[in-house]
Amino acid sequence: MARKPLRLLLLAVALAIVVVLLGILPFRADFLKGPIEAAVQDATGLELSIEGPLKVRLGPSPALDSGEISLRGPASDSLLEVDLLRAKISLLSLLRGRIHVREFSSNGIRIDYCAALPDFTERPDEDSEPPSIIVDGVELAELTIRCGPATRDDPLAVGFTSVTASAPLDTPVELSAEGRISGLDFELSVTGGALDELLHEPSPFPMSGRLASAEAVLEVSGYIQLPPGEPIVDATLEADARDVQSLAAAFGIELPELGELDAQGRLRINQKRIDLDSLAGNLGNSDFAIDAVIEFGDERALVTLTATSNQLDLEPLLVDEPEVAALQSSTIDTDIDLAAALEALDILDAHIDLTVVELLGLPLDVESIQLHAGLV
Repeated sequence: MARKPLRLLLLAVALAIVVVLLGILPFRADFLKGPIEAAVQDATGLELSIEGPLKVRLGPSPALDSGEISLRGPASDSLLEVDLLRAKISLLSLLRGRIHVREFSSNGIRIDYCAALPDFTERPDEDSEPPSIIVDGVELAELTIRCGPATRDDPLAVGFTSVTASAPLDTPVELSAEGRISGLDFELSVTGGALDELLHEPSPFPMSGRLASAEAVLEVSGYIQLPPGEPIVDATLEADARDVQSLAAAFGIELPELGELDAQGRLRINQKRIDLDSLAGNLGNSDFAIDAVIEFGDERALVTLTATSNQLDLEPLLVDEPEVAALQSSTIDTDIDLAAALEALDILDAHIDLTVVELLGLPLDVESIQLHAGLV
């Protein structure tokens, strides 16, 4: 009779093991937190902390659930914080040496792009070929990207209500997002080449994107190159802003009514310089063509700017009589940060060439303007 309870116990244990192995029920795996945190510390120099419970579900598609995750840099700055995270992968693909992410979802993500990072140095034992990666779907909710902690005001903080992405095998990477920056709602869509091309091929990786809000549309198409080549980024830019005044006001910049903006150009970036080639278009009744180069030296940067306008309309910038009276009857407090201006001059040199063929809207008859200036 004593053996019957023992058999029932062994049967229950065996059944529990089968249920866990088949992935029918998850189990707590908090004992894995320490090894995972140590592995991240060793590989990146960043401090990973997993405060929430770590739940694992086995089976053909193992899944991991956790939360209250933070990643800190060398100065204890919080680089990344995640409230909830769930990941599901294919076990069969892992056995074949391939990473196949069936599902990756997260909620409540905060990224501080100003946090200090460790010095990532190349390791001689990291020359092995990276594995092939397939991603069926990524869903992120409530993602915030900002500089500094949430208690500090950051007018350029970006909040994404939702981000979805996928990178199937041998098919283009796709990403779409909805968010808000400085009171502006926007939609973002990005399409690229196959993810394996980016990880394994030295050839340029094609990408195109579209950023749209109620006031403006920016379209970019080009390529990036990893490992870095010449150039790292080569992109064609197309910008269309229907309401420049409202767009600038969202970032705290007051402008008069300037009309619509329509511009196209080419942006090239490598490790030593940034080139903005032939950025040409129209702003209201004015036209422009701009070429700019930033060359990074060991101590100072050199900025070369060449701008040409065949027709420059200054009438929107002129102050009419009622505005002059209002300015004369009011007190204006202006804080000019000369220290910041001097610091900027201390780290860069600049050469500026400006040519205006015809000026409109001036009470004076001015045929043209040519300006050549240098800041050294």
